[in-house]
Amino acid sequence: MYKSICFCGLSLLLAAGCDNPAYDSDPDKVTTDGVRRDVDRAVDSASALTQQAAADFRKKLDARAVELDAEIAKLRERGAEISEETKADWEVKMAAVEEKRKLLGNRLEEMGDSSADAWAEMQASTQKAWDDLEAAIRDASDDE
Repeated sequence: MYKSICFCGLSLLLAAGCDNPAYDSDPDKVTTDGVRRDVDRAVDSASALTQQAAADFRKKLDARAVELDAEIAKLRERGAEISEETKADWEVKMAAVEEKRKLLGNRLEEMGDSSADAWAEMQASTQKAWDDLEAAIRDASDDE
């Protein structure tokens, strides 16, 4: 009888151990926990990539902003040499340059504060502000 009880107890322990979800003999089996883990890793990787792309874009724009500010300063210096007949038109164009430079500065500031989700939209609007400023500088340079 003692052997029967021990055998039954051992059988129950083995049966309970075989149903352990922590151990799975099939490594290719897809589990909810495995999917969650993989999704979390993918989201973390995508977020890190987006943050790196935003930082790279911002660094590029900051460097180019220094160059554009120097171009704007040269335009101001040359503005003193413009004839009176073209000066009024040039001043209108320089006012547009200043306005677009201010807008670009605002976009750069907003971009620094934006989340990873909003970054793509901010990148597009910042790039447009950038292109508009460059076009305004070219336009003002043409009058010299």
